[in-house]
Amino acid sequence: MRETVDGVHSLLEKSDIIGSKEQRRLLERLVESGQEYLGVFDLVPHGVCVLVDRSIVHCNRAGRAVFGAADPDVVTGRSIIDIVDVAERRRIAEWLKKALDLGVQLPPAEFSFVRSDGGSAAIEARALSFSMRGRGAIMMVFRDVSDERRNRRALRESEERFRDISCSIGDVIWEVDPDWCYTYASGRVEELLECRSEEIVGRSFFEFMPEDERLRVQALCMGASARRVPLVDVERLMRTGSGKKIYVQTNAVPVEAPDGTVGGYRGVDRDVTDRRLARDVIRDSGEKYRAVLEAISDPLYISSAGLRVSYLNPAMIARVGANAVGSACHEAIHGLPERCPWCVSGEALAGRCARFEVASPLDNRIYVVSHSPIRHTDGSVSTIHILADITERRLAGADGRGGGQR
Repeated sequence: MRETVDGVHSLLEKSDIIGSKEQRRLLERLVESGQEYLGVFDLVPHGVCVLVDRSIVHCNRAGRAVFGAADPDVVTGRSIIDIVDVAERRRIAEWLKKALDLGVQLPPAEFSFVRSDGGSAAIEARALSFSMRGRGAIMMVFRDVSDERRNRRALRESEERFRDISCSIGDVIWEVDPDWCYTYASGRVEELLECRSEEIVGRSFFEFMPEDERLRVQALCMGASARRVPLVDVERLMRTGSGKKIYVQTNAVPVEAPDGTVGGYRGVDRDVTDRRLARDVIRDSGEKYRAVLEAISDPLYISSAGLRVSYLNPAMIARVGANAVGSACHEAIHGLPERCPWCVSGEALAGRCARFEVASPLDNRIYVVSHSPIRHTDGSVSTIHILADITERRLAGADGRGGGQR
């Protein structure tokens, strides 16, 4: 008999072989040997219930702990159906009947039970049918999976929130593996790349870029991965499924694998095509603007609100003898240690144009100076000053004016 008890104990600890013919024979021998030997089940870490006609004839210590019943009499004699959550009673009844009818171990199933203390418990159970003094009986081996169920529910809710957020924002959220192949892409990718999420998974992160851009971005990404650093505001040119060119801004962080290596990257793509095109237009306009200024034969310069030189055209550089960007305009343009007495920058900064004559102390020549405001997109205002040299005209026709006269 000791051999029988030890054999059942050993097999119960190896839940993967519950249901074998050897197990069934040992169970039958154990039960037939007498009630006192059922105490062996208390040595098992899992819950164990012996059921006859659905009634609990024995429940081990671990099982009673799951059911919240310290006293065996609380559960012994009760129908297992009565302590199952009402919504699941029909399902467990069918499950137990199937175990008796088929005479085989059933796959694990989860059920919710009402504990004696009024709480609830979720269990994962296996059922094995055997003969108990000529009657059909079931041994139910189970474990408490309440925490696992709560964790799964929390994970599911977290994933649902993540999906809701990723679908509600305009950006594409993605993940790649260590080889930079997509493992996930949010639904917005269809709007961005004209491909469904499931069509993206498994494809290379660099696949949707022209060759030159692919090599550039690949070098950036591989370098970041080697250094284990984020990708910050990386702009890249991509082609959609229809071949249209778009620009996206990418930010991503490395994801650590269990072994401590970089297991991939998780990031966000934002469509910045309109912003990039606008920037290109502004740059092109700026280049054209600069070309026009440099073609003007009269000396001119641009000053900031702080009266610092921010630009000089070639004619002005030749006049003052240096590219004096950053210098105070009164010093660079007129050789004065202090603000010019005729300065009207306030007029220009207020949005008004001004025009007057001045004799510059720097070269002792007479100029008609035109001041006009330049309004920038950030709200700041600069002033452009154009100096037209009229020295010869004044010397030839009189009416010349002294330095600083308006």
